[in-house]
Amino acid sequence: MSLSRFSRRLPLVVCLACQGLAASAAPIFLSDLPDFYQHQLSGADASAPFGRPGRFAGYSDPLVPTYDVAMPVDDGGPGVQWERNGGWCAITAMTDVFYRLDRQGVTGLFDHGGNRSWLERMNYAISDLAIKRWGLAEDAPMSTASFIDAKVGANRVRIDWLTWDANLGQVLSNGSPTPYVSMYSAYAGQLALGHSAVLNLVDPGKSNPDWWWAKSYHMVAAAGYDDSTSAIFYADPNGRGSDPESMNWGHPYGPDDPLPVGFSYYQSSIMGQTGLLSGDDVFSGALVTDIFVLSIVPEIDPAGMGSVLALLGGSLGPGFGEGVMLAGGGIPQVVYGRALSPSTRLSAHGRCILRISRAAQPPAACRPGTTPPLRASPPREDSPPQDHLREPRELARVA
Repeated sequence: MSLSRFSRRLPLVVCLACQGLAASAAPIFLSDLPDFYQHQLSGADASAPFGRPGRFAGYSDPLVPTYDVAMPVDDGGPGVQWERNGGWCAITAMTDVFYRLDRQGVTGLFDHGGNRSWLERMNYAISDLAIKRWGLAEDAPMSTASFIDAKVGANRVRIDWLTWDANLGQVLSNGSPTPYVSMYSAYAGQLALGHSAVLNLVDPGKSNPDWWWAKSYHMVAAAGYDDSTSAIFYADPNGRGSDPESMNWGHPYGPDDPLPVGFSYYQSSIMGQTGLLSGDDVFSGALVTDIFVLSIVPEIDPAGMGSVLALLGGSLGPGFGEGVMLAGGGIPQVVYGRALSPSTRLSAHGRCILRISRAAQPPAACRPGTTPPLRASPPREDSPPQDHLREPRELARVA
C-alpha cells in the first residue's frame, strides 16, 4: 500500500478495491527487500560448529551505532563485536523491513542521510536497533514499535501479529479471528496489499542438528509468494544470499558487493496450512508460529474525515477513534481512524485495499458495504501481542 498525501483543498473519495483471489501466474516479490546479514560484525571461529565465535576478549557490545565496517578478530581488542549474548536474527530481519519501509515513504527509519554506502547504512541500522532493543547502552530495553515511533513519529507504521489457531482452523490477528483459513493465505494476502512482514520460525522437535537456533527460534523477512505452489520467499539473516555455503558465521559482505536485493538472495519453502514449511530447502520442517505484519498507515486530512466515514456509513466518534466495518468481495474489513495533528490516518487490513483518490465519483468497481462502528481504536503496536518481540535473545548453544 502506498503512502498518499492530500491537500485540505481537495475532495476525498474512498474506494474499497478488493484483490482477486485467483492464483498468481508467477511468483510475486516485494520490491526493495534486502537480505542483510546478522553476523556481519560478529567475527567467526572456523574451528567451532557453524563457525560461531565466542566472546572476543577486549571487545564489547556496541554502545552507540556507527557506520564502521571493520570486522572484529580475536586479537585482544579493543573493539566492538555483535551478538556477544545471542543471535540478532530478529534485529536484522526487522532492519530488512525498515529499509523497505523507508523506501516506501517512512523516511528516517533506515536511512539517516549523508554520503554512505549501503553496507555502512546496514551496519548502523542493525546496531542502532540492537542497542535500543536489548538495552546494550544500559538504557531500558525498547520495543520494536517504540523504536519506530521514536525514529519517525507515532502512528506511522502499524504492526499486526498473526498466529494459527488449531481449534478454530483460522488465523488470528492480534488474538481475534480473521477470514484466513491457512497461514499461507494470511501471509500471501498481507503481502498482496504491499505490506511487509517478519516470520518467526521454530524447530518443533528442538533437535535439528543443522540449525544452531533449534532450541530457540529464528526470524526471517518476507520477500514474496507463489499462489500456484504455496511457496514463500524470504530473506534469511543467517546467510549471505541463498547459497547454503554462505550460511552461519564467517561470510560477511564486502565493500564492493552490490546491495543484496532480488530473487537470487532469497530462500524459499512451501508453507502448509498451519505454517509448517516443507520442500527441498534448508528450512524444511520448521514451523512458522508468528507473522508480524508491518504496514504504512496512510495519511488523510482531518477535514476530510467526516466525509470519509459518512461515505462508509460510519460516524466520527470521540477522538476520531471508532472502527468501521466494511464488506468487499465477501471479506469483512475493519478501518480505523485516529485524530492526530496535523493529519488523521486510516489503516485497512485483509484482502482489500482502502484507496483514496481525488476522483469526483468512486469508480464502478468500488462497492463499499457498511455497518455501524463496532469498536474502539486498534491495539497500539506496543500492546501485549508485540511483547513477543521482546523475547530473550537466541541464547541456545550447540552442545
